[in-house]
Amino acid sequence: MNIINQHALSISFSALEEMSLFDCLRYVNPKLSRNKIKEHYSKIEQARVVGRNQSLSIPLDLANHHLVFPLYEGPTIEILYEDKNFLVIHKPSGVHGHPFLYSERETVINFVRQFRAPLHLINEPSFERGLLYRLDRETSGVLFYVKDQYLLDELREQFEETAKEKIYLALVEGECKISGSFKHLFTSSGLKGLRMKVFNHADRNKMNSKDPVFEGGLEVEPLKFNPQMNLTLVKVKLETGLRHQIRAQLAHLGFPLWGDSLYGSKRDEFAKGRKFYLHALQYTIKHRDISLKIECLPVDFPFLA
Repeated sequence: MNIINQHALSISFSALEEMSLFDCLRYVNPKLSRNKIKEHYSKIEQARVVGRNQSLSIPLDLANHHLVFPLYEGPTIEILYEDKNFLVIHKPSGVHGHPFLYSERETVINFVRQFRAPLHLINEPSFERGLLYRLDRETSGVLFYVKDQYLLDELREQFEETAKEKIYLALVEGECKISGSFKHLFTSSGLKGLRMKVFNHADRNKMNSKDPVFEGGLEVEPLKFNPQMNLTLVKVKLETGLRHQIRAQLAHLGFPLWGDSLYGSKRDEFAKGRKFYLHALQYTIKHRDISLKIECLPVDFPFLA
């Protein structure tokens, strides 16, 4: 098979011998699974015969599935710290950790691909590559990228023990006066488990017995209330690391993140800007002879303590 032309949306090639479309796709990208191909083509199309010297185009996102576009075209990413084991960055709000499609260019992994290649090949079978943990797209702050596969596996396997401190800043609606440690039960709900539901331990009997249940804990400390904006800046120490935990748990306590409509916020003043205000302020990692404490302040919070 000869590739004739490549551009932003598709690649064109001609078959040197007769073969099915399915075989053509697997020839271009051997990592393509049958399920991935089924997302783009029907069974009839997969069995289509591409004749000798016949030209054919396929989407570039499919041809380069699971590869990373070599350029980063998002907001400025600041490198906070780097050594032989880690690349630690200040992830801006609105930047996803990793791409789902080859055409995406505004993710942390694109940044790593452009400025620290070949580190993007760490943990290559995973979309997340060397990212030690996840931050939601809208969440800014400290994010660790691990440079060594063996170290990454160790840290992820023992993350609850090695991540000694996970501290966040959040802007919540209303005057938050509660403080202390809170533990709740979590289950996922909605389409593809998009939203997390939170229950008090006393209400466990109200939960669906078939759903997986997780316990999440955090500590809340109010820092500053702004009466004009009716917002409170709070510090959150994350004891566990469940999906959407801070967002869901603070909303359950009566204080949704400002602008977080998924968890009950009714205020959309910044619908065209940042969707909600959550920032990973500090992460402390301790593992064997490694001891790192990295901190960075948010750059776009309206007010700080």
